[in-house]
Amino acid sequence: MRRLLVLILAQAVCIFSFSVSSRSKRRIKNLEKCVLMFDQIETDILFSADNIYGLIMKISDENSPGFLNEFLQQPKSVPLETRWSKSLEKLKHHDCFKSEDLRILKSFGKQLGVTDADGQVKNCAAHKKLLQNNLSTALRENEKRGNLYTTLGLLSSIGIIVLLI
Repeated sequence: MRRLLVLILAQAVCIFSFSVSSRSKRRIKNLEKCVLMFDQIETDILFSADNIYGLIMKISDENSPGFLNEFLQQPKSVPLETRWSKSLEKLKHHDCFKSEDLRILKSFGKQLGVTDADGQVKNCAAHKKLLQNNLSTALRENEKRGNLYTTLGLLSSIGIIVLLI
């Protein structure tokens, strides 16, 4: 019985460490998707006559951030800024965004569709640059600590097994 409990504890520690490592990688992937989203929105604003809802529908696919699909599922009667913010809040943990990422994305949503095309392009460029800074920071952190969590989890699990059995 004791050995079973030790193995369960070791497995829990290992799963936790893999989860932490996975969240970091998921955040990087979602930040990359957001940077690409800003590029696509910027291009569509310059070369398309679609409204904001049309632009978001056009760029929303399996490679876009998850909150865009949530945005499109909300009723159109809800104001754009509210839909954007609610979508981000609903999926912030799933997409693994940090509070700074959310602040940037919410700021973008507040200004989306408010100014003329030139202002929208500048809005995309400014927010894309801010997210790229967060992305480069996340990449550096992952480079430093990415394998650390996994290795510590495995070593802790082995240590628990050795000490308690």
